[in-house]
Amino acid sequence: GENLAAAALRAFRERAGWNGSPVRLAIEKRIPVAAGMAGGSADAAAALRLAARAAGGADERVLREVAASLGADVPAQVRPGRWLATGAGERLRRLPNPPAYGVLVLPGKERLATADVYREADRQGLPRSAEDLAARLAEVERVAHDLPAELLVNDLEPAALALCPQIGDALEQARRAGAVHAMLCGSGPTVVGLFRDGDAARAAALMLGDRDPRPLAVEPWGSRAG
Repeated sequence: GENLAAAALRAFRERAGWNGSPVRLAIEKRIPVAAGMAGGSADAAAALRLAARAAGGADERVLREVAASLGADVPAQVRPGRWLATGAGERLRRLPNPPAYGVLVLPGKERLATADVYREADRQGLPRSAEDLAARLAEVERVAHDLPAELLVNDLEPAALALCPQIGDALEQARRAGAVHAMLCGSGPTVVGLFRDGDAARAAALMLGDRDPRPLAVEPWGSRAG
């Protein structure tokens, strides 16, 4: 099918009425493919920012509407920052930058189809009630600056683990390497470990350097500002 970044350009032209010259996009992938890390959505959001610039600017509302039409993970990435996304990803609230931290990324060799993971989640009865979701949202909003581990939860993790037990090995590797918290990304199979700072995440990546696929260490830009 159509690349999501190309779909973003086409949708922007239609919604904004921009008839500028044809453009060519070249994407250098740094996020593992099919990893549950919204890499395609990040590409689409970047394409929207570039298109808006090429068009001489665009109303922020237009960008958000186009982003929401492309997928739930796109709107929060239209403007870099830390966002609380609710609804189908279209309701956004900017959050303060968190304390400095580093991330260890452990890609998986296996591929997981998102639809399969959601079906397994339904089979296991994992979806939360509306009351539970509302209570957790209120707690996230109350302590948004530095979320405790009990709120850093991926509800799809048990389902993904059932379909791909190797995820459990990656979670244990991150914890043994010193992660304060380890969790699944999206529908998997990538696992991330959170560390107190970028140096600790880089040290963990070196420790696991023989791993296949190789680990990555990332220091989110927002965390540097404190």
